[in-house]
This record gives sequence, structure tokens and C-alpha cells, in this order.
Amino acid sequence: MTYDQWKCTDPREYEPEPEECPCENFDIDWSGYATCESCGRSWFASPEEIEAQQRHEREYAEWVEQQHRREHWLKLTAPFRWTWYRLWNPFSPRTAIKSLNDDEIPF
Repeated sequence: MTYDQWKCTDPREYEPEPEECPCENFDIDWSGYATCESCGRSWFASPEEIEAQQRHEREYAEWVEQQHRREHWLKLTAPFRWTWYRLWNPFSPRTAIKSLNDDEIPF
């Protein structure tokens, strides 16, 4: 096919066929109406899909709460941990071994 023949043909012949969206990534609103985030298709969700969405939201909320508790306790105990680290560090075995190493003695 020459360039002129290609240029004069219908451009829809060269456009790829749109792939069928599997609609795996979707959001469900409170009324049970699901909307695909990839293709925008909408449908009423089945009870299994609604249950899976609710389970996912519960697990995510638990994970967020766990992270908040972790951050809270890290901030609360930071002064004590830092003080303990500063007091213990000079006498820790790693520091003691490092100070006994005489490879850095300049001669």
C-alpha cells in the first residue's frame, strides 16, 4: 500500500478496536450504584460486590486506625527513647567494638 492509498483510506480502519473493560476497579455509592473508574460504565452492584466493598472499607479503616495508634505512641515515647539511646549508646557493644578498632590510628 502506497502512502497516497493509505492517506485516502478511512482512518477508522487503522484505529484499534477498544478493548472490553473488565470493570474490576469500581466504586459503589450508598445507594448500591457502582461506577467503573476506567470506562465510566454504571450498574447496580450485586450483594456480593457490596459486601466486598464494605469489607475492603472496614479493613482500610482498621489499618488507618492502627497507623494512628502507632504514630501516637511513637510521639508519646520519643523523649524517653531518645534519652535512653543517648545514655546507652556510648556503652553499647557496637560502640565499644568500634572504639577498640585501631585501624584508624594515624602513623
